Amino acid sequence: MQFHFTTIQSKTAQKLLSKYTLNNETLNSIVVITDEKFLDKSDAVLYIATKLKGLWFLLYIFKILPKEFRDMCYNYIAKNRYRFFGKQDVWMIPSKEIEKRFLV
Repeated sequence: MQFHFTTIQSKTAQKLLSKYTLNNETLNSIVVITDEKFLDKSDAVLYIATKLKGLWFLLYIFKILPKEFRDMCYNYIAKNRYRFFGKQDVWMIPSKEIEKRFLV
């Protein structure tokens, strides 16, 4: 599976989100739209984990927890992401193959 990316503010994202009567004003998290389903926060992360190579699929065990609790954990990690994972001073220049995965 190959993921495509766009910013919430892009015209493409706004068009996709309009199907779900959402807009960028109400969203502040990761979003996955697939098979006519809209997933955000912890649901999006767990879905992505099942599609990655390696042992990431094991994270799906957290699906048994209530969404409210999982989203609370997601919000905490998102709020503290720079402290946990560091902050980059420069942006990576994507290869042509990666660049094709970005929607405008």
